[in-house]
Amino acid sequence: MSTEEEVVEPAISCHFGFYKIGSKQEIEEIFNTDLYTKDLIGLRILHQSGRLHLLFAHCPHIHFQEDEKNFVENAL
Repeated sequence: MSTEEEVVEPAISCHFGFYKIGSKQEIEEIFNTDLYTKDLIGLRILHQSGRLHLLFAHCPHIHFQEDEKNFVENAL
């Protein structure tokens, strides 16, 4: 997820969060979503086993690959 997100809306969806049901303003973090609490796609198991990594890029979304160190360490 980029701290300067301009493409993905809401930005938190890069980390499996989204708007709360019925809202276009309130955000629901990953750990409060059904995807996580019901472990619908394995996020909770990954988190509990230390294999879920929610990382941040500090550049606009379209420039993520230009931060070579971050790209190599976290995307590849």
